[in-house]
Amino acid sequence: MTHKYSRTVHLPKCDFANRSNRKLIREKLLPQTTSELYKWNIEKPLKDGKLSNMFILHDGPPYANGDIHIGHALNKVLKDIILRYELLRGKKVFYRPGWDCHGLPIELKMLERHEREKRKAERRLKGKIAAAERAADQAEAARLRAELTVLRGRHMGPLEIIRESRKHAQATQKKQAESFERLGILGDFAHPYLTLSRGFVVDQLKVFGRLFERGLIHRQEKPVYWSCENATALAEGELEYHEHVSRAAYVKFPVVRLSGALREWVEKAGDGMRGGREGDKLREGDNLNGGDKLSEGDLPENDKLCGKNKSSEGVLPENDKLCGKNKSSEGVLCEKDKLNKHDKLCEGNLHEHDELSERKLSEGNSSEENKSTHQLEPISALVWTSTPWTLASNRAICINENLKYTLVESDEDGMMIVASSCLDAVRQLKPGLRELGVEFAGRDILGSRYVNPLVGGGAGATETVGSPTEMPFLHGSHVTAGTGTGLVHTAPGHGQDDYLVCRRHGIAPYSPVDARGRFTADLPGPLRDMAGLKVLTRGNDRMIDRVRSLGMCFHVDNHYVHSYPYDWRSKKPVVIRATPQWFIDVSQIKARTIDALTGRVKFWPPRGLRRLTSFIANRDEWCISRQRSWGVPIPVLYRRDTGEPLMSSGVIARAAEVIAAEDVDAWFAPEDGAAMARWLPAGFTGDPAQYTKGRDTMDVWFDSGSSWTVVRDYLRREGILDQAVSRGYLADVYLEGSDQHRGWFQSSVLTAVGSWDPEKVEKGGLEKSNILEKSNILDKPIISDGSPNLASSTASTNLEKSTSNLQSSTTSTNLEKSTSNSEKSTSPYTANKLTSTSPPVSSTKIALPTLPYHNVITHGFTLDEKGDKMSKSLGNTIAPAEILDGNKQRGIPALGVDGLRLWVSQSDYSSDVTVGPTVLGHVAENLKKFRFTFRFMLGNLHGFDGSAHCDPAADPIGGYAADPVGGYTLDPLDRYTLSRLQALEQTASQCYREYNFARVVKETNFFVNNVLSALYFDIKKDCLYTDAVDSPRRLATQAVLAEVLRTLVSVLGPILPMLAQEVWTASPAFLTRGVASPFIAGWHPVPTAYRRPDLEADFTRLLALRDRIRALTDTATRRDRAVRNSLETAAYVTADPEGELFAFLKKYNSYLADYLLVSRFVLNGQPPAHARYDYRDAHADIAGLGHCSISLVPSDRLKCPRCWKFTREEGTELCGRCQHVVDRRGRMQVEG
Repeated sequence: MTHKYSRTVHLPKCDFANRSNRKLIREKLLPQTTSELYKWNIEKPLKDGKLSNMFILHDGPPYANGDIHIGHALNKVLKDIILRYELLRGKKVFYRPGWDCHGLPIELKMLERHEREKRKAERRLKGKIAAAERAADQAEAARLRAELTVLRGRHMGPLEIIRESRKHAQATQKKQAESFERLGILGDFAHPYLTLSRGFVVDQLKVFGRLFERGLIHRQEKPVYWSCENATALAEGELEYHEHVSRAAYVKFPVVRLSGALREWVEKAGDGMRGGREGDKLREGDNLNGGDKLSEGDLPENDKLCGKNKSSEGVLPENDKLCGKNKSSEGVLCEKDKLNKHDKLCEGNLHEHDELSERKLSEGNSSEENKSTHQLEPISALVWTSTPWTLASNRAICINENLKYTLVESDEDGMMIVASSCLDAVRQLKPGLRELGVEFAGRDILGSRYVNPLVGGGAGATETVGSPTEMPFLHGSHVTAGTGTGLVHTAPGHGQDDYLVCRRHGIAPYSPVDARGRFTADLPGPLRDMAGLKVLTRGNDRMIDRVRSLGMCFHVDNHYVHSYPYDWRSKKPVVIRATPQWFIDVSQIKARTIDALTGRVKFWPPRGLRRLTSFIANRDEWCISRQRSWGVPIPVLYRRDTGEPLMSSGVIARAAEVIAAEDVDAWFAPEDGAAMARWLPAGFTGDPAQYTKGRDTMDVWFDSGSSWTVVRDYLRREGILDQAVSRGYLADVYLEGSDQHRGWFQSSVLTAVGSWDPEKVEKGGLEKSNILEKSNILDKPIISDGSPNLASSTASTNLEKSTSNLQSSTTSTNLEKSTSNSEKSTSPYTANKLTSTSPPVSSTKIALPTLPYHNVITHGFTLDEKGDKMSKSLGNTIAPAEILDGNKQRGIPALGVDGLRLWVSQSDYSSDVTVGPTVLGHVAENLKKFRFTFRFMLGNLHGFDGSAHCDPAADPIGGYAADPVGGYTLDPLDRYTLSRLQALEQTASQCYREYNFARVVKETNFFVNNVLSALYFDIKKDCLYTDAVDSPRRLATQAVLAEVLRTLVSVLGPILPMLAQEVWTASPAFLTRGVASPFIAGWHPVPTAYRRPDLEADFTRLLALRDRIRALTDTATRRDRAVRNSLETAAYVTADPEGELFAFLKKYNSYLADYLLVSRFVLNGQPPAHARYDYRDAHADIAGLGHCSISLVPSDRLKCPRCWKFTREEGTELCGRCQHVVDRRGRMQVEG
């Protein structure tokens, strides 16, 4: 009988498959949702010509080396979700993928490949030589040996490195682009930006030129982080910090001259101990001007200041003094010959009262004290260092004038100076140490002198002040009481703080270490036997041995564990060594930059603001030069005879012109004599043959940091750059990993603010500068601070104007406010509150730089399911292709494009993201649920034309009329479902705007599982399958399904574009209206009138009653097996007739049998007395409305074979409803 009526049941019909089809996705859906869609998007006119109708996401370029990894997939999918949502909102989107192509990894790979090929060729030649010798063919053997000699001497030159690196980067970029496109990424992959492209390089040189014109570029010899493995300088952003084991040493330096104040304390401590051994006598000399302010005679001879060499910038050491022969006709000074204004100490680098302290010391030491000449006990300054290899470069000992110091002694070590706060730690090293009962301020030490026996000095070895072996004690605010001894070994060639303190006192950096981290022959005579030893290994050990042999060793810690910088590429520890490098002066622009970031940029999560601004606040310089070939050249020429640099706007402009015409290879091509003329500016009067091109290249962070020019150029072409300037930023969003606060986010804003021209506010300061045009400073070369050598230069004037308001900047206050806001934030998807949402616009053109971005979004890193970092060595990496195609051996399901994207979107990317077989298995289940939900709705919309709610006059791309279901009679469940749908659509839209994609997935999952599957679909299947095709109830249900389907396509479209497109293609024509893509049709807003909080509250109560009845049903079916499903039962509910619950149930009485999935619902009726079973809940509390009793008994009617409800009367074949439907269908067929 059941089979008899099966043809009368309206089961779902559709061509939408249970599973996605890879071929369909690859051949049709991917092109539709990526290249074709982006082409439509970019070609459509900008609405009203307003930039507010455009959304720009600028791509942080991945490195063009190797295959893409799971972190790349995470990054690109997050960007794509944002773009697709903005596209759905009707905006025109701009996304041009980019690739970072220069840098050390590619160059090293080419060098390694060259060496491998050379070794292979060498083996072949050796084999041929052996064969020739066996054949006694001496001539051939000799020829082959000569060829082998040539082969062994062959090395890759710069041009060969460049050409091979370019080929590799271009090939890798294409391969990565194909992989990204497989992920369904929307963008202009046909026209990516590459940092190796000629146009990009020229734009980068223009940015460099603007920085130069503003006086922000300078060259100097100072300590920089140095990679010994790769023989190049490193910026702070290229460092990683790891736990490192060092050999730390406590070293004694003999003090040979005492200040008057210190002599008094030594005398007091040494009462009764004078008259010691003759060899231990200590001479007391005049206090050096009474303090630590050094006169010309206070410095070692090689650092002595000659009066004739004093300049307005300060005084120059003797070995650095300017000789007339070193001045070029262009006025350029060798870097070693100058002190530039940049090197004046920034606030906070040294104690603000240094000079005052010097004056007080000078005034406070009496002449009578200085005349005392009696003999004192020997005394040493005890220092602590974790880098003993730098002791050869010692030039001073720093103390803190505000710390308290004391004297201690032991029989073995004699008398020593240590900080009082460090005494306990020092005593633990040698328990026999005795305190001498005196304590004095650090300022009392200033003016004393010591010697370094390592370099040939020692007690009694010197006779005159100014001897090369006598060194000063200097105040340094960086000296703290936290670790060591309170006295800091100071080597200006190997430390940033050391350099700054010594420079103030005219002490030049000294670094006898080569590019590979080995001691050079420049070591002092007694140490030259260490030349060639690596400083971090054998050189360090040998230095400690020498310290011991000279009696300078107090203690050695062979296992000192501390955080130490490593090269992020080679993963090897770095050294700090002084070398001539090119720098950007960040100190001049960081206050303005921090102020702009704090007031005008949103950070997601908000802690990103504090992280980025703290990196910038703690940075005064950016070392941008690298000693490699594969990169953008620093446009500077050097004199062949003196090495003096020549950099001017003219030189930079000429370099940009030639490279624009011939590519960057031209710079690295060898050129001599007259050929060099093309690199010199017009009007240059010197001899071109005297110059050669520099070989340093720019830091790759400068490459990618200049990429905002890609956005600027697009906006200029579109004629809307002025609107970007008015709003104060170029791109709406920058999105990268959290490590980019110290990388791309920072370099982008520094280059943008640094090259911003306050005199061109109407063009955002980002228009092309006079580089490549006739320059008013074309032939004016660089001077010490990097500024053009013009008496009336506008560069410095403009800079002064632009920074004039910064003297009273509220940067620190703003930073504190932003920090407070970020700490109060409870959601990672809540941005920091801006002090102003947009820059003020006025006729006076307030000087506000145009920033590269408005929103900065960061994501975490990918981890395995154990929370471990992914690493090839651990074997826990998962490639994107494995997620797309599956890996049965590893238990990874084939998720396809949408599955990978769903994993990304449901993850909390604001922290680290886990991925593995278990996680991906859950993703597969969610994806399947979404697909089955769409399939159910599409199947039940078969034959439905939506005519009652189609508005013929509506815009075909605008969707529906104001009320899509207005023409249907909706029951309460329909309206409740629409109310929840409206809430979902509003929440999803808000979450997309806040970049909270995990909540979009969470809310959609809840709606699909709890509102649709468990409630609406479960209840409405009966009317969909068994009501008449045109019954009002069924049509109303179909109208609701159409609204739900259309909304879910919008909500899930940005995350699951393949599924959305496939659903759209399979949807009824009344929904698609001839539009090819849901992304073209736009976001579907659900009318706010659908929201019914009152109805949602009612259904909370109805669902509470449903749960009570379901619990009784579960007992009857699963435990007792008395019934097979709830449709066999009838529910009798008894409530107080005067109570609120009774009135509530009576209101919905006619719907409750369907809603509760029972065949009959009886309110306050008497259940049968002798029922086969009676499951009861005597005190059911229904959501605060009151209590009721529930009785679940067998239905008193029979099962209908068509609808399966127990509503058929005795003696009939079908229930009344089914009989009516069948009879009507029969009549229609007869009439048809």
